[in-house]
Amino acid sequence: MSSVLLLACGNPLRGDDGFGLHLAETAALRFVPTQLRIVAAQQWTPEMAAEIALAEVVVFADASVTTPPGQVVLIPLDTAQASKEPALGSIRETHHLNPARLLACTEAWYNHRPRQAYLLTAGAVSLNHTDRLSPDMLKYAIPAALAHLERLIA
Repeated sequence: MSSVLLLACGNPLRGDDGFGLHLAETAALRFVPTQLRIVAAQQWTPEMAAEIALAEVVVFADASVTTPPGQVVLIPLDTAQASKEPALGSIRETHHLNPARLLACTEAWYNHRPRQAYLLTAGAVSLNHTDRLSPDMLKYAIPAALAHLERLIA
């Protein structure tokens, strides 16, 4: 089993917010499961901690409204700092899961901290109601994100 995990999220009906899910679909065609495990959903959920517990490298992929439109950014996450986040205290907190919180849950529940963790974001051009990514996202962001994944797998 691969030690690199892609956790992709997004809304496929809100234009570029579907970046993570589209990246997951494209990556599944490019990489074999022994290179990259892929989990994709509309949002990150507590159950994903079990997947993180099996990984040495985890990449959280999502669209961003703070990253410049069409630009891709790979941000290293401090897994030691993330472990200082509190694990989930109530079911209400599951709607506010972010990478740091998921990493903290993984350490608390499975006693595992990935060697490396990253947030891979692509700046959204449009969040309109559509099931298609913007041309810039397709032409630039998806290939750039795939290149980042390729380097992490190597």
